[in-house]
Amino acid sequence: MDKLIEYCQARYAEEIEYKFSLSNIICWLLFLVALHSFYKTKLETLLQAIKELSLKEIFDTGNGILLNAPLSQILIAIAFAAFTSAACKKLSGFLFYLFSLKSDFTQLIIEITFKFLKNKNTETKKFLAENAREKLSTNQRKLKRLNSLSEICLCISISSLIGLKVNSINCTTATAGILVFLYLSWKSFQLFIEEVLPYFTAIKYSEDELTELMSAFEESRK
Repeated sequence: MDKLIEYCQARYAEEIEYKFSLSNIICWLLFLVALHSFYKTKLETLLQAIKELSLKEIFDTGNGILLNAPLSQILIAIAFAAFTSAACKKLSGFLFYLFSLKSDFTQLIIEITFKFLKNKNTETKKFLAENAREKLSTNQRKLKRLNSLSEICLCISISSLIGLKVNSINCTTATAGILVFLYLSWKSFQLFIEEVLPYFTAIKYSEDELTELMSAFEESRK
């Protein structure tokens, strides 16, 4: 069981591997807005800051936050964004392991991933490869979008507490962000197991490269 989980977890980590994306920019902007709001304008909550600040106030070339923020705040925001991205990846990997501890995990992998192994026809392998690549690419994009959204939710949780102003709104915002992060992590896990891993396996099967996965599966049965 452990070997199969390790294999799937490694594949999942590869799928959500860090790549600079729009979510990183959004997280950086959120942290910059939070720092500006809590320490310069003295607002009490992140929601208040988001409500009162306009895009012009953020991006204005004359008096916008982006051009007038101290270098220290910009660097701190970058550091927080980098930390959030790393934390999101670590937490996602940990949650994947917890989700995979369900008793029906191995059976689910067997049913979904190995259902096409009964047919060893060459034409079947060719058909699987042609169709699986397109499906895999589509589902990988879905998985990355879910991971980006979960990263933004984690960012909202952290940025709402960045000013160390403990009040009901900030605590509620942070809690809501964590709960949505957990929900999106579960949806990512489901998508990977049901819609990404099977097509990845189908491609490997069509290329006769299933040795690693089969070895992990056999080890898990011992």
